[in-house]
Amino acid sequence: MIEYLLVMGLALWYAWRYSKTSIDPDWAMFNLGGFTGALYGRGFVDCKTPLSHLWYAGIAAIVGKDVRKVRVVHHVLVSLPGI
Repeated sequence: MIEYLLVMGLALWYAWRYSKTSIDPDWAMFNLGGFTGALYGRGFVDCKTPLSHLWYAGIAAIVGKDVRKVRVVHHVLVSLPGI
């Protein structure tokens, strides 16, 4: 049990560290809908699938419009299948 908690703590620590990196234009585009309410296809157009935009909009709806929180939650959720 303690091993799982240590691995989860490590994943959380890495997510926190990655949340401090600089924001690239793709990340800003993915979060446009979640932070501004713009609709995919109407308010902006992107070559990525709408699911990536909905993913970040869902995270922003849960944790609020805070860049650091959205990035931490995203990195933790993406790392969970590997754990």
